[in-house]
Amino acid sequence: MNSINNSARIAQPSKPLAPKKPPVCLECGDETSLARGSDVYPGEDHLAEIWVWKCQCGAFARCQPGTLIPVARPAGDETRRLRNEVFRLVYEILGPCGGTVKEKKLWSAHRFYIQRKTAYLALSRRKAIKFGYLTKDEARLCVEFLKQNGDMFNSHRSNEQSGSVA
Repeated sequence: MNSINNSARIAQPSKPLAPKKPPVCLECGDETSLARGSDVYPGEDHLAEIWVWKCQCGAFARCQPGTLIPVARPAGDETRRLRNEVFRLVYEILGPCGGTVKEKKLWSAHRFYIQRKTAYLALSRRKAIKFGYLTKDEARLCVEFLKQNGDMFNSHRSNEQSGSVA
C-alpha cells in the first residue's frame, strides 16, 4: 500500500494561477497591482499574507486561495458593501446553500438550486451574474429589487416545512 504525503498533495503550486493581465479597477479604470493583505487590512494578522489586487485609488479585490486570480473586480468600500448586501439578501431569502444529502432531502436541495438560479436570473435580467462583478449602481438596483420582491422566491420554504414534494 502506497502512502501519500498529504503535505505534498496540498502544497501551493510553485507558479500560482494568475490572470493574463492585471484586473482593471471598477472605480477609476486604472490597472491594479499585486499587494499583500497587510496593505489593505492593517491590524488583521490572519489576512496579512493573502494576495490582493490593489489600485492607487484604494479599491482592491482579494485573490482566490492559492492563486493570483481575483475573486471580484477591484472596487471601493461602498461598492463592496453593496455587493455584500446583495449576497446577504439572497442568502436571507433563499437560506444557506450548504448541507449534505443526508441533512436535506434531494428534492429540497434541487428546489433550492432552481430558486437560487431564478433569483440570479431575475437580478441579471436573464444574464449570468457574479456578485463580484456588479458595479455600484447595479448592486444598488439588486438590493432594491430583492427588498421589494424577495417574497416571490420564498415558496420553497413553505413547501419544505409542510413536507410536500413539488
